[in-house]
Amino acid sequence: MSLLSRRVGVHRAERMMTDKRIYSAPELLEMGVIDEMCPTGHGVQAVERFIAAHAKRRAARLALQHSRYRIAPLDYHELSVVVDEWVETAQHLSAEEIRTMDMFIMMQQGLQHKLPGGAE
Repeated sequence: MSLLSRRVGVHRAERMMTDKRIYSAPELLEMGVIDEMCPTGHGVQAVERFIAAHAKRRAARLALQHSRYRIAPLDYHELSVVVDEWVETAQHLSAEEIRTMDMFIMMQQGLQHKLPGGAE
């Protein structure tokens, strides 16, 4: 939740993590969770375009990024704590929670096969 709440706020991050729904890529893009969306197999080109588009305003983007990190810093210790919490949680999932996760996986796999190029 740590990383997600930085993008959408704590309340919305909690809701997203507990509402048992899969968000589409366009929804995540609209919410600001993801920065770019591209078809399957076009990720490298999308990253290259993103870098080229932002290279012209590099100084301004770095200043903005530094401001963001001052407000909501992200350090190794925090990431380590998050990983430890997720591992602990995963080790104690109930049978119902595992079935729910299996359902999400099946839904995601089915969705990938239905979409042209793997993207929405």
